[in-house]
Amino acid sequence: SLMLQLADELVERAPVLITTTTKLGIDQPGDRTVCWSRENAVAALQRRADRPVCVFAGHDGSKVHGLVPEQVDEMYRSRMAPYLLVEADGSRRRPLKAPAVHEPVVPQQASLVVVVVGIDAVGSTYAEAAHRPPRAAALAGAGPDDEITVEAVARIITHPGGGLKGIPDAARVVVAISKVGDAETAAARRLWDQVGRSRRIHRVVLIRREEHG
Repeated sequence: SLMLQLADELVERAPVLITTTTKLGIDQPGDRTVCWSRENAVAALQRRADRPVCVFAGHDGSKVHGLVPEQVDEMYRSRMAPYLLVEADGSRRRPLKAPAVHEPVVPQQASLVVVVVGIDAVGSTYAEAAHRPPRAAALAGAGPDDEITVEAVARIITHPGGGLKGIPDAARVVVAISKVGDAETAAARRLWDQVGRSRRIHRVVLIRREEHG
């Protein structure tokens, strides 16, 4: 959701190309232009550059399949578009993620990597809120049924085997703390402060959720 929103904002400045190195729900691109080859994506960008263009390798009816990192690196080097946004990991809609051995799938040409975490993970257990709970708990030095704390989230996000795993050395790192409402502001700011102490993190941003009622 964050990537697609960013694409919609960036396209007001210059053409935007979107892809993934994993999978996306087939309905997630919405009404954005979808192409199944690099050649079609180039044509779409030339034909109408005022809307983001998505390029994928194929689909299975429910998921679109992304490109391998080497293909994305080549797209970047060839300057297909001023902005190339890549979804490189998924969390199955859980607010906290600890990557497996084969994750994340980050192209080596990535210049900026955004690590996303939902502040609503705080107060839940790893089993409830984390994707790959045993891995997340181990990185935090806890058990799967323990409560997730702000300090634990900060440890996971800044761990070389956690939020920083697989990020190219030359890439800048931004941490986006999402789902911040009035009730979560204090916890989010504590997390902002702790994560921001890492020399590897260039910037931390808070993304507020809409308050209803």
